[in-house]
Amino acid sequence: VPAPVWLDPSEVGTVAGWGFGSVGFKIADIITVPDVSTTSPHDGTYVISLTSVSDRARILDLTSATLGTTQGATGGSYIKIPTSLPAIDVNIFSIGLPSGRAVFLGFQASSGKLYIKFDTGSAVLSANAIVADTWYWVDVKISSSASPHVADWRIDRVPQTQVTQANTTGNVTSWGWGHDELITASVHYDNPLVSSTIGDYP
Repeated sequence: VPAPVWLDPSEVGTVAGWGFGSVGFKIADIITVPDVSTTSPHDGTYVISLTSVSDRARILDLTSATLGTTQGATGGSYIKIPTSLPAIDVNIFSIGLPSGRAVFLGFQASSGKLYIKFDTGSAVLSANAIVADTWYWVDVKISSSASPHVADWRIDRVPQTQVTQANTTGNVTSWGWGHDELITASVHYDNPLVSSTIGDYP
């Protein structure tokens, strides 16, 4: 049975009380506050709508205080880019690693595909392009217990190409949903969760 450290709170119907340090995680780097909407959720009543107009916007930033001393983590969410695919690359979520490194999952405009990459590495693309206004389940597992670090990922439970990078062994330091670039893009999330137990993947 999965043992998440964070589950989608959107079904309460409001962002009020989500965090800002009050419930074991923090919402960080927000310029545009996320919205809870009833427009076309994957299931249930509500969806997290992250609509940014030349702003940074993040749903949350789980830190080691919540993740614990774990040399790995896993998480996933239904994601949808509404209306039309953006003409720019968009970070969808990021995972902080030892020595200030990170792994990112996002959308690549030139190919129309999702990608995963370590901060200093090349993007590894999904097998297929995505379609706007369509829900996809995306989940990632990162192991940082040895070098190289290893990131596995799936789209609609279909494994994608693994990516690795040499790095110092250590704990996963953060997990953030959303993007922190000054861009114009929208992403919808439904049922996101994060677990510090890598055995919860897949």
